[in-house]
Amino acid sequence: VAREPHRGGRTSIVTQQQETAIVDMVRENNTLTLKQIQTRVLADNTIFNDLHTISISTIHRILHRNLLTMKQVYRVPFQRNTNRVKALCREYVL
Repeated sequence: VAREPHRGGRTSIVTQQQETAIVDMVRENNTLTLKQIQTRVLADNTIFNDLHTISISTIHRILHRNLLTMKQVYRVPFQRNTNRVKALCREYVL
């Protein structure tokens, strides 16, 4: 996936290598929240050693720039997907 080009203005505090690491982190585990990504970035001293703070909005912009969206994951009760319930839904619609 190609990254959108920089359009000028203030330079980023995150390098291309760090940005790639954040994107890879999300691709490995897409259930992470923005806060969990922030915690992992600040705890990692190998790739993000010069980064002391990073805001959640910066992480969101990085993911958006790389065409990734953060959707909330929720669990659906197993009973909702049974054949009986699906049949009841079809009957209700008709």
